[in-house]
Amino acid sequence: MSSNLDARVYGELRIEFIDESLDNLEDMEEALNNFSAHKTNASDVLILLRQKTHTIKGLAHPFGFSLLESVAHQFESFMLQGLLFSAAEFRALQIFIDTMKECLLQIDNLAPEIQVELLENLPKAKPSPARSPTAEAPVNILIITSSRTVYKKVSGELRSVGFHIDRASNSVLGIEHTVKSQPDVVIVSDILDSMSGVDLIHAFVAMPITRNIPVILMTSFDEQNPELKKLPSYVPIIFLGSNIEDEILSALTGIEHRFIQPK
Repeated sequence: MSSNLDARVYGELRIEFIDESLDNLEDMEEALNNFSAHKTNASDVLILLRQKTHTIKGLAHPFGFSLLESVAHQFESFMLQGLLFSAAEFRALQIFIDTMKECLLQIDNLAPEIQVELLENLPKAKPSPARSPTAEAPVNILIITSSRTVYKKVSGELRSVGFHIDRASNSVLGIEHTVKSQPDVVIVSDILDSMSGVDLIHAFVAMPITRNIPVILMTSFDEQNPELKKLPSYVPIIFLGSNIEDEILSALTGIEHRFIQPK
């Protein structure tokens, strides 16, 4: 039953991703059209293109669109070159947008050799500068909650013992942040926006790129609430109340910063 729920939630989120990505691509085309009609400037268009492309790239891989992720990555690199919006560059921008749309609509119909050819025929970008090595980071915990009060309370407890804390205010931002940043632990509030915290945890479990990240549910429900019975048995729960410090310690100790699923 749990695996069926995982698959259903994942399928619904994948459909939402496709619809939202197509909307983002339409916004990008509209921005180019407005530039052609002298209704906006190149700087504003470039900002919008970068934002929309970054959003698409961030969720493409976990929803099975690795080709789309590669195209979006090349598009971002292309836009780092200091574009002058010449006629050739303008055509190149449209090629990237059209290609991303094709990846979304025909992903199951593109043979491997066509996918390789598609990537090779994209407009070429200058290589990006290499990143310098970074120092080892502290343990990062992402809290996904729409409640500022709950976030303030829980993050305060965690920071006091040395954890680095980030926040996502809704499920979509939570998924994007988790995929991109790969936090050490994710704490999910029981009540979010378009889906419950339990459903979001099932989505994390279903996606290969996130299923090994430790996840904790944070709830004001009591232990007998039927919603909690839908939670995978190996996911710890923080019950919000007067003993919040003990609840957090118990949950973190329970996972020991690992997320080992029963075989």
